[in-house]
Amino acid sequence: MAVRASTSSPAVKAAKKIRKKYSPNKAREKETRARRALYDMKVNHLSVRKAADTFDLSYSFVQRRVSGSVEVEARHGTGTVFTDSEERQFAENPSEMAKRGMS
Repeated sequence: MAVRASTSSPAVKAAKKIRKKYSPNKAREKETRARRALYDMKVNHLSVRKAADTFDLSYSFVQRRVSGSVEVEARHGTGTVFTDSEERQFAENPSEMAKRGMS
């Protein structure tokens, strides 16, 4: 009989927290909140601090986007190596070769 690992061990709990912290959905969610904060600032004349508090963002995060020093959709890390069109071309190439019988 196989022994199952305990899913309530401290290591598993820590790993789940880390995975949740760095999920791609959180980045999209934060970008959406930033866009909403900037919109509300413009339409409702909110201050940077009030918009940051309302949308659960840090003051400096909103301030950098308002000043234009950082793009709204900017993310941490290095940029992509290939453009979107190059990536599509790489994805299409193997299927095109398979259609021609060169697999």
